[in-house]
Amino acid sequence: MEIKDVIKEYRREPGSVSDAALKAAINSQLPGRANGPADAYRHLIWAGELTRRYGENLAVLGVNLHETSVYKKGSKEEEQHKIDNHNNKLGVEIGKKAKTWEEVKEMAKEKISRSSGNGKSDDLPIWMDSEHWSSNPRDENKQEIPTTELRWPDPSWRDEDKRPDIEDEGYSKGGIEHRHSGHKNPDEKPLSVREELEKNYRVEKQKAEVANQNAANSNTPRAPSTKASSGGTVHVKAYDREGGTEHVRSHTRKPPVE
Repeated sequence: MEIKDVIKEYRREPGSVSDAALKAAINSQLPGRANGPADAYRHLIWAGELTRRYGENLAVLGVNLHETSVYKKGSKEEEQHKIDNHNNKLGVEIGKKAKTWEEVKEMAKEKISRSSGNGKSDDLPIWMDSEHWSSNPRDENKQEIPTTELRWPDPSWRDEDKRPDIEDEGYSKGGIEHRHSGHKNPDEKPLSVREELEKNYRVEKQKAEVANQNAANSNTPRAPSTKASSGGTVHVKAYDREGGTEHVRSHTRKPPVE
Protein backbone atom coordinates (compact mmCIF):
# COMPACT_ATOMS: atom_id res chain seq x y z
CA MET A 1 0.00 0.00 0.00
CA GLU A 2 1.16 3.53 -0.80
CA ILE A 3 0.15 7.09 0.08
CA LYS A 4 -1.79 7.32 -3.20
CA ASP A 5 -4.11 4.59 -1.90
CA VAL A 6 -4.87 6.69 1.18
CA ILE A 7 -5.47 9.81 -0.91
CA LYS A 8 -8.13 7.96 -2.90
CA GLU A 9 -10.07 7.57 0.33
CA TYR A 10 -10.55 11.37 0.48
CA ARG A 11 -13.00 11.24 -2.40
CA ARG A 12 -16.67 11.51 -1.58
CA GLU A 13 -17.48 8.43 -3.59
CA PRO A 14 -19.51 5.39 -2.49
CA GLY A 15 -17.21 2.93 -0.79
CA SER A 16 -14.53 5.43 0.26
CA VAL A 17 -13.61 6.05 3.90
CA SER A 18 -14.50 9.74 3.53
CA ASP A 19 -17.97 8.92 2.21
CA ALA A 20 -18.61 6.32 4.91
CA ALA A 21 -17.51 8.72 7.67
CA LEU A 22 -19.77 11.49 6.36
CA LYS A 23 -22.79 9.18 6.18
CA ALA A 24 -22.07 7.83 9.66
CA ALA A 25 -21.92 11.39 11.03
CA ILE A 26 -25.25 12.19 9.35
CA ASN A 27 -26.82 9.00 10.66
CA SER A 28 -25.68 9.80 14.20
CA GLN A 29 -28.07 12.79 14.19
CA LEU A 30 -25.52 14.74 16.19
CA PRO A 31 -25.72 18.54 15.94
CA GLY A 32 -23.08 20.66 14.27
CA ARG A 33 -21.93 18.81 11.18
CA ALA A 34 -19.76 21.88 10.72
CA ASN A 35 -17.76 22.96 13.79
CA GLY A 36 -19.79 20.88 16.27
CA PRO A 37 -19.94 17.38 17.77
CA ALA A 38 -20.96 15.75 14.48
CA ASP A 39 -17.91 17.29 12.81
CA ALA A 40 -15.65 16.00 15.60
CA TYR A 41 -17.22 12.54 15.34
CA ARG A 42 -16.61 12.47 11.57
CA HIS A 43 -12.92 13.30 12.07
CA LEU A 44 -12.52 10.63 14.74
CA ILE A 45 -13.95 7.86 12.58
CA TRP A 46 -12.32 9.12 9.36
CA ALA A 47 -8.80 9.16 10.82
CA GLY A 48 -9.57 6.02 12.82
CA GLU A 49 -10.66 3.99 9.82
CA LEU A 50 -7.73 5.19 7.69
CA THR A 51 -5.42 3.99 10.45
CA ARG A 52 -7.20 0.68 10.88
CA ARG A 53 -7.05 0.03 7.13
CA TYR A 54 -3.66 1.46 6.12
CA GLY A 55 -1.58 1.54 9.30
CA GLU A 56 -0.40 4.44 11.40
CA ASN A 57 2.45 5.62 9.18
CA LEU A 58 0.43 6.12 6.00
CA ALA A 59 -2.65 7.35 7.86
CA VAL A 60 -0.75 10.08 9.72
CA LEU A 61 0.97 11.19 6.52
CA GLY A 62 -2.28 11.18 4.55
CA VAL A 63 -4.34 12.97 7.19
CA ASN A 64 -1.76 15.71 7.63
CA LEU A 65 -1.30 16.23 3.90
CA HIS A 66 -5.07 16.50 3.54
CA GLU A 67 -5.39 19.10 6.30
CA THR A 68 -2.43 21.07 4.93
CA SER A 69 -4.13 21.27 1.55
CA VAL A 70 -7.40 22.49 3.04
CA TYR A 71 -6.34 25.06 5.62
CA LYS A 72 -3.78 27.83 5.28
CA LYS A 73 -1.77 29.19 8.19
CA GLY A 74 -2.98 32.54 9.48
CA SER A 75 -6.43 32.27 7.91
CA LYS A 76 -9.73 32.60 9.77
CA GLU A 77 -9.94 28.81 9.68
CA GLU A 78 -6.82 28.38 11.79
CA GLU A 79 -8.79 27.53 14.95
CA GLN A 80 -10.80 24.90 13.09
CA HIS A 81 -7.55 23.55 11.68
CA LYS A 82 -6.18 23.03 15.20
CA ILE A 83 -9.42 21.38 16.29
CA ASP A 84 -9.40 19.02 13.32
CA ASN A 85 -5.76 18.07 13.93
CA HIS A 86 -6.50 17.29 17.58
CA ASN A 87 -9.48 15.11 16.69
CA ASN A 88 -7.56 13.39 13.89
CA LYS A 89 -4.82 12.39 16.36
CA LEU A 90 -7.43 10.84 18.65
CA GLY A 91 -8.87 9.03 15.64
CA VAL A 92 -5.47 7.55 14.83
CA GLU A 93 -5.26 6.13 18.36
CA ILE A 94 -8.72 4.62 17.93
CA GLY A 95 -7.72 3.05 14.61
CA LYS A 96 -4.67 1.39 16.16
CA LYS A 97 -6.93 -0.48 18.58
CA ALA A 98 -10.13 -1.11 16.60
CA LYS A 99 -10.43 -4.35 14.67
CA THR A 100 -13.50 -3.38 12.59
CA TRP A 101 -15.32 -0.30 11.27
CA GLU A 102 -18.07 -0.87 13.84
CA GLU A 103 -15.49 -0.80 16.62
CA VAL A 104 -14.06 2.44 15.24
CA LYS A 105 -17.51 4.03 15.49
CA GLU A 106 -18.23 2.66 18.96
CA MET A 107 -14.91 3.92 20.33
CA ALA A 108 -15.51 7.33 18.75
CA LYS A 109 -19.01 7.52 20.23
CA GLU A 110 -17.64 6.76 23.66
CA LYS A 111 -15.17 9.65 23.39
CA ILE A 112 -17.79 12.07 22.06
CA SER A 113 -20.17 11.16 24.90
CA ARG A 114 -17.51 11.82 27.54
CA SER A 115 -16.42 15.15 26.09
CA SER A 116 -17.74 18.63 26.78
CA GLY A 117 -15.85 19.88 23.73
CA ASN A 118 -13.91 22.51 25.66
CA GLY A 119 -10.48 20.96 25.28
CA LYS A 120 -9.79 20.54 28.99
CA SER A 121 -8.79 16.91 28.47
CA ASP A 122 -6.15 16.00 25.89
CA ASP A 123 -7.63 12.54 25.29
CA LEU A 124 -11.13 13.78 24.43
CA PRO A 125 -12.41 15.42 21.21
CA ILE A 126 -13.03 19.15 20.98
CA TRP A 127 -15.32 21.41 18.96
CA MET A 128 -16.28 25.08 18.75
CA ASP A 129 -18.85 26.78 20.97
CA SER A 130 -22.46 26.10 19.96
CA GLU A 131 -22.97 29.55 18.40
CA HIS A 132 -20.54 28.51 15.66
CA TRP A 133 -22.27 25.21 14.83
CA SER A 134 -24.08 24.79 11.53
CA SER A 135 -25.61 22.05 9.38
CA ASN A 136 -27.77 20.37 11.99
CA PRO A 137 -29.94 17.37 11.02
CA ARG A 138 -33.08 18.32 9.05
CA ASP A 139 -36.71 17.46 9.58
CA GLU A 140 -39.19 16.14 6.99
CA ASN A 141 -39.60 19.70 5.69
CA LYS A 142 -35.86 20.02 5.07
CA GLN A 143 -35.52 22.49 7.92
CA GLU A 144 -32.60 22.31 10.33
CA ILE A 145 -33.64 20.96 13.72
CA PRO A 146 -32.60 23.17 16.68
CA THR A 147 -30.01 21.54 18.90
CA THR A 148 -32.39 21.73 21.87
CA GLU A 149 -34.77 19.37 20.05
CA LEU A 150 -32.12 16.76 19.29
CA ARG A 151 -31.04 13.91 21.54
CA TRP A 152 -27.95 15.75 22.62
CA PRO A 153 -26.17 15.61 25.00
CA ASP A 154 -28.45 12.77 26.14
CA PRO A 155 -26.37 9.53 25.89
CA SER A 156 -29.19 7.91 23.90
CA TRP A 157 -27.88 9.63 20.76
CA ARG A 158 -25.42 6.74 20.52
CA ASP A 159 -28.24 4.45 19.39
CA GLU A 160 -29.52 6.84 16.74
CA ASP A 161 -27.66 5.22 13.85
CA LYS A 162 -29.17 1.83 14.66
CA ARG A 163 -32.56 2.87 13.29
CA PRO A 164 -33.82 0.65 10.46
CA ASP A 165 -34.51 3.63 8.18
CA ILE A 166 -31.04 5.20 8.13
CA GLU A 167 -29.07 5.53 4.92
CA ASP A 168 -26.73 2.64 4.21
CA GLU A 169 -23.09 3.71 4.43
CA GLY A 170 -22.26 1.66 1.34
CA TYR A 171 -18.97 0.63 2.87
CA SER A 172 -17.66 -2.88 2.19
CA LYS A 173 -14.25 -2.90 3.86
CA GLY A 174 -15.19 -2.63 7.50
CA GLY A 175 -14.39 -6.23 8.42
CA ILE A 176 -11.43 -7.47 10.39
CA GLU A 177 -9.96 -8.97 7.21
CA HIS A 178 -9.26 -5.41 6.01
CA ARG A 179 -7.35 -4.47 9.14
CA HIS A 180 -3.75 -3.45 8.51
CA SER A 181 -1.30 -6.18 9.50
CA GLY A 182 1.06 -3.65 11.09
CA HIS A 183 -1.26 -3.29 14.06
CA LYS A 184 -0.03 -6.66 15.23
CA ASN A 185 3.35 -5.00 15.82
CA PRO A 186 3.19 -2.80 18.95
CA ASP A 187 6.54 -1.24 18.07
CA GLU A 188 5.28 0.44 14.89
CA LYS A 189 6.17 4.11 15.08
CA PRO A 190 4.54 6.92 13.12
CA LEU A 191 6.59 8.85 10.60
CA SER A 192 6.27 12.60 10.76
CA VAL A 193 5.13 14.32 7.58
CA ARG A 194 8.42 16.18 7.42
CA GLU A 195 10.41 12.94 7.74
CA GLU A 196 8.46 11.31 4.94
CA LEU A 197 8.63 14.30 2.61
CA GLU A 198 12.36 14.76 3.26
CA LYS A 199 12.99 11.08 2.58
CA ASN A 200 11.09 11.29 -0.71
CA TYR A 201 12.97 14.48 -1.61
CA ARG A 202 16.34 12.82 -1.02
CA VAL A 203 15.37 9.82 -3.15
CA GLU A 204 14.17 12.02 -6.02
CA LYS A 205 17.25 14.23 -5.77
CA GLN A 206 19.52 11.21 -5.95
CA LYS A 207 17.66 9.91 -9.00
CA ALA A 208 18.02 13.29 -10.70
CA GLU A 209 21.76 13.44 -9.97
CA VAL A 210 22.31 9.95 -11.40
CA ALA A 211 20.27 10.84 -14.50
CA ASN A 212 22.26 14.06 -15.01
CA GLN A 213 25.56 12.20 -14.63
CA ASN A 214 24.49 9.55 -17.13
CA ALA A 215 23.46 12.24 -19.59
CA ALA A 216 26.79 14.03 -19.18
CA ASN A 217 28.74 10.82 -19.72
CA SER A 218 26.80 9.97 -22.87
CA ASN A 219 27.60 13.41 -24.36
CA THR A 220 31.37 13.26 -23.65
CA PRO A 221 33.44 12.45 -26.81
CA ARG A 222 35.44 9.28 -26.35
CA ALA A 223 38.78 8.49 -28.02
CA PRO A 224 38.47 5.71 -30.61
CA SER A 225 39.50 2.33 -29.36
CA THR A 226 42.55 1.01 -31.27
CA LYS A 227 44.35 -2.22 -30.92
CA ALA A 228 48.06 -1.90 -30.26
CA SER A 229 50.11 -3.71 -32.91
CA SER A 230 53.38 -3.94 -31.04
CA GLY A 231 55.11 -3.22 -27.82
CA GLY A 232 57.41 -0.32 -27.10
CA THR A 233 58.25 2.39 -24.67
CA VAL A 234 55.40 4.44 -23.20
CA HIS A 235 56.10 7.88 -21.74
CA VAL A 236 53.69 9.19 -19.10
CA LYS A 237 53.64 12.86 -18.12
CA ALA A 238 52.49 14.01 -14.69
CA TYR A 239 52.39 17.37 -12.90
CA ASP A 240 52.58 18.37 -9.27
CA ARG A 241 49.55 20.61 -9.83
CA GLU A 242 48.20 22.83 -12.57
CA GLY A 243 51.13 24.79 -14.01
CA GLY A 244 53.59 22.93 -11.76
CA THR A 245 56.76 20.96 -12.42
CA GLU A 246 56.49 18.34 -15.13
CA HIS A 247 57.67 14.80 -14.41
CA VAL A 248 58.13 12.11 -17.06
CA ARG A 249 58.08 8.41 -16.34
CA SER A 250 58.48 5.61 -18.87
CA HIS A 251 57.81 1.90 -18.94
CA THR A 252 57.98 -0.82 -21.59
CA ARG A 253 54.72 -2.17 -22.97
CA LYS A 254 54.60 -5.76 -24.15
CA PRO A 255 52.96 -6.56 -27.47
CA PRO A 256 49.39 -7.89 -27.19
CA VAL A 257 48.85 -11.63 -27.06
CA GLU A 258 46.98 -12.93 -30.10
